Amino acid sequence: MSSTTRGDFAPGLDVPAADDRVHGTDINPEELTQEEFQDILPELSRPERMQLLFGFEPFDYQHDLLEHTDEHDIVRVAIQPGRQVGKTLTGGALAADDAATNEGDDTMIAAPFQETADEMMREAKRLLRIADQRLEAVGLSLGCPEEDRNKREWEFTHGGRLLSRTLGVDGVGQRGKNPQFVIVDEAAYAPDAIYEDVIEPFFLTHDEYTYVLTSTPAGDAGYFHEKVELDDDWHSPYWPSALSPLVDPEWLAEKREKTEARTFQQEYLGQFIGSSDRFFKPSLVDDVSDNDASARKRDLTVLAADLARAGNDRTVIGGIDSRGVAEVFVSDRDLSLTEATGRLVQLYEDHDVPTVVVDETGLGAGVVEMLESEIGEHAVEGVKFTIERKQSLYNGLKSDLENGDLTLAHHARLARELKKLTYSLTRGGKTKITHPDNGHDDHPDMLALAAYGRREASSSGDVLAFQL
Repeated sequence: MSSTTRGDFAPGLDVPAADDRVHGTDINPEELTQEEFQDILPELSRPERMQLLFGFEPFDYQHDLLEHTDEHDIVRVAIQPGRQVGKTLTGGALAADDAATNEGDDTMIAAPFQETADEMMREAKRLLRIADQRLEAVGLSLGCPEEDRNKREWEFTHGGRLLSRTLGVDGVGQRGKNPQFVIVDEAAYAPDAIYEDVIEPFFLTHDEYTYVLTSTPAGDAGYFHEKVELDDDWHSPYWPSALSPLVDPEWLAEKREKTEARTFQQEYLGQFIGSSDRFFKPSLVDDVSDNDASARKRDLTVLAADLARAGNDRTVIGGIDSRGVAEVFVSDRDLSLTEATGRLVQLYEDHDVPTVVVDETGLGAGVVEMLESEIGEHAVEGVKFTIERKQSLYNGLKSDLENGDLTLAHHARLARELKKLTYSLTRGGKTKITHPDNGHDDHPDMLALAAYGRREASSSGDVLAFQL
């Protein structure tokens, strides 16, 4: 007989040998009168309410999550699961319970792709139909008439809605909504900017809200990875496949033998696996970042900026102080070239920074001329970005970071973009540094030019750096 156990695939976790649930309620909804149902419901915990209304009996690890969401007014959860642990069912149950009980507020199930969101929506609707039947049996109502139900939206008489929505590449279709509950499935596969630009603003007007991310890990960088691994304000349960009593350890052992090692670690152990083509190691970026550091009140030796060219690019302006602290001052998608030049001139004058280095690529030549007119030719240096020049700038930045010459004041976008930069070799043997699809390098480009300007200042005086 094989000695393989589920615990062999969940190191460090307490994995019971069998399905031994130590929670639940003994209440039988079929034995309740209408009055008893109405009296009992408000007294139940969320897990107990879900069992009574939906017939949902969570495993212990799922129960722990439900209890956590029940105990906090502001809920921020990032679940790190493997395959077949019931994340879709659990997420659907959370959404169904929220939609049925939170009067006047929208509940949103979201995902990078509509089909993924619809899978969780189907689970939520299935559970709500069970609740509908159990309530009708005692003369009560779920409060969601059939005519107000469709594939991707259910409207309740209390004024709230249950929504299934796709985030797409920019989330623009969800702007203007105001849900107080959002769960994002396969969160690691959505562009990072969607979270900060679209989803986080949902909660600005809510004193209480629930924000849940769940996803099979995909790489060791990005918004989802940050919330799981780095953000102490988030609860981050780890659910490898072996945690589920329904998963046969022999099946996992067979999968391990037949599956490429990195894929098995990611899909079934639920682990974050780094990419071999990253230009900066994520651990390096974390090591040089400091939440308490700031360059704003010190003597700036250099300023830098990357101006938006098109689409979702951002104008990014930052600087490095005399201690080597680098900080982002401006990160804006809507600044015009004239406005950005004005901001640079103001920073130049406020901090008495000696030189501006400008990326002359494309529209940058015009910005060089504007800056020369405002602050003088002596203070402006034009730089054209080529593969060779970018390689040189980034190699210099990498050396500065590895040697401890720079400290990064924490900025989420800067850190994520640095971590996601990749490199490849051209046929001519040059290093090409790029961002991933739907990604950006606005913040790293700013930092690379700022670091260049600082190095130049150490050999020839002082420099202010600016990139278009």
